[in-house]
Amino acid sequence: MANTILGTLATKPEHLDRLEQEIRAALETLHKTDVTCTFVESQETGGEICLNFALGATSQTIKIGHYEWTKPVVVSTRIVEHLEL
Repeated sequence: MANTILGTLATKPEHLDRLEQEIRAALETLHKTDVTCTFVESQETGGEICLNFALGATSQTIKIGHYEWTKPVVVSTRIVEHLEL
């Protein structure tokens, strides 16, 4: 089955497609399926993004701070290094 990715970016919407592609690529690298990833950019915390992953009853959040996520491959690398679903 496919992974589901949903989210919004408040201040940097031009990065939305790349962000979704990096999340998909990381999940494929990890051979993860049926994962739901939701994300939201927080303006209150200086551009931090929270990636919330869920697989069945298991969930995990990965935070990437202060617009660091706008740099290419940062998101996919962080997911591969830290996702433990």
